[in-house]
Amino acid sequence: MEAKKEESKMLVKEALNRFLELEQIKKDAAKEQDLIKSVVLEAVGVKQGTITVTINGFRVSTIGKLNRTVDASVWDEIKEEIPQELWPVKETLKLEPNVKMIHALQSANPLVWKKCAAAFTTKPGKPAVKVSRLKAANDG
Repeated sequence: MEAKKEESKMLVKEALNRFLELEQIKKDAAKEQDLIKSVVLEAVGVKQGTITVTINGFRVSTIGKLNRTVDASVWDEIKEEIPQELWPVKETLKLEPNVKMIHALQSANPLVWKKCAAAFTTKPGKPAVKVSRLKAANDG
């Protein structure tokens, strides 16, 4: 029985070591991809929209994007001067769960939570795994 337990510990140790190796491979690959992207962007160019070219048997597209945000305080100051049908802004109300309050209600006021719960959809998220090497872990 003890031998099986030791074998299991060794398998877990090997799996954790491999996990860390793969994490490093992912980081290195992402850095390399970024370098390659910069070479491609330099060769093909980039503009707002898409540029598609054929190079050495490869079809390559670069897509230029602009990310825009709205300064709410500035918009509030000027929006009355612009007809609403010409507003370049979509004003929306975004509802987000307040997780701390949900937990507080579940604990302290379950009757209120029971009523509120109908407005929420809860589904399991993707579990995360984080592994870091401890100095002692190398030893045994």
